[in-house]
This record gives sequence, C-alpha cells and structure tokens, in this order.
Amino acid sequence: MSLILVLMVLIVVAHFGLTRLIVNPHDKRRLHDKPLVYWASVIIHIGFLILVYYLRISETDVRTVLWLLLGYLVVYSGVYAFLEWRYIRETRRHIVTLLVACMALITIGVFAMLPASAFLY
Repeated sequence: MSLILVLMVLIVVAHFGLTRLIVNPHDKRRLHDKPLVYWASVIIHIGFLILVYYLRISETDVRTVLWLLLGYLVVYSGVYAFLEWRYIRETRRHIVTLLVACMALITIGVFAMLPASAFLY
C-alpha cells in the first residue's frame, strides 16, 4: 500500500514540476472560466459517482474497479486536455494534462495487472 502512496506523490510532484517548466507563467487564464468546461466536468463526475454507487451495491472485485478507474481517467483527462487545447492553447496546459494523465494511467495500469493476491492484507 505504501508503494501506491509513493507513486501518487510522484505524480503530484511531476504535475507541479511540469507545470513550472511547460506552462507560460505570464498567462493567467484558467479553463474554468468557461461554462462549457464546468458543465462537462460536472456531468463526467456525476456519471462516475453513479457508477461507483452501482459498483458498491453489486460488490464488484478490485480488478474491475481499477479498470473502470482507468477508463474514467482516460475520459476525464481526454476531455479536459481537449478543452484546454481548444480554449487556452497558448498556455500549453494541455501538454501537462496529457503527460500527467499518461503517468497516472501507466501507474494504475500496472496495479490493475498485478495478481489479486497483491491486494490482500
């Protein structure tokens, strides 16, 4: 379990580091100023919460939840990066979003492929 926490911290640190390196520091525009982005984010999150509630009721195994988390990250990161590219391309935030999403997907994908006994305490 501590390996998961270490990898999560590395992803967060990489996000901040890539943001400092790639994003234009003088451009203060944010994507959340657009109502379309807000509503797209709300719809995706509500859909995911409904899915999590359904999975809790149906007592789904850990491996299936990890694959669904991968799918959620792909959809959310893809939509968010596309909207960043579409509306605030000059800030280059979409590059950071895609790079961090790839790191997170690889990390979760590795854990999804581990044997089921690795999740037992």
